[in-house]
Amino acid sequence: MVLIYHGIKSPAAFVKSSHATSFVMVMAARFQAQKDHETLVNALIPLRNLDWQLYLLGDGELMLSIQDKVNKAGLIDKIYFEGAVDNVPDYLKKADAFLLITNWEGLPLSILEAMAHGLPVIATDVAGIKEEVINEVNGILVSRKDSQSITRAISTLYNNRQMAAEMGKKSKERFEQHFTLEMMTSRTLNLYQELTKK
Repeated sequence: MVLIYHGIKSPAAFVKSSHATSFVMVMAARFQAQKDHETLVNALIPLRNLDWQLYLLGDGELMLSIQDKVNKAGLIDKIYFEGAVDNVPDYLKKADAFLLITNWEGLPLSILEAMAHGLPVIATDVAGIKEEVINEVNGILVSRKDSQSITRAISTLYNNRQMAAEMGKKSKERFEQHFTLEMMTSRTLNLYQELTKK
């Protein structure tokens, strides 16, 4: 058996968008049972007094209930519901970290996009995510349904921006080594060539 990772197109060269000192986070995920927005909101409640912003990209049947939870938690001025957008890279360029809090996954492309944009990733340790995110190298893996571990992970990056930046560099490096479209097609072609020689 040969493992060839799914690859995506590398983003065009870009300049990181500048923003104020606020710590900007992005999560791109539909509001449905698979994605665990509820646990993420619970994790952010203890951090309400810190200077951060979270942009939630996507729509879905659970969006209204999560908005209600955010309102009740007093986080409406920190968490922004952007709906389904077609300019995800614009959000990634201004972010300090990418989040994917989820109940199950395969090999999520949203994380690959974040890695391609040089972001540290906080994600749930399920299925193929650990093949994208190496814990404490290019991000932090958290336990499923564990809001306290998410709170700690966000606090760690919030309080150490240099660490977050270094993890972001490692994300970019790991993306370029394993997950580009060019890498996928090259390895697939090489495999075909090897097999036809036998």
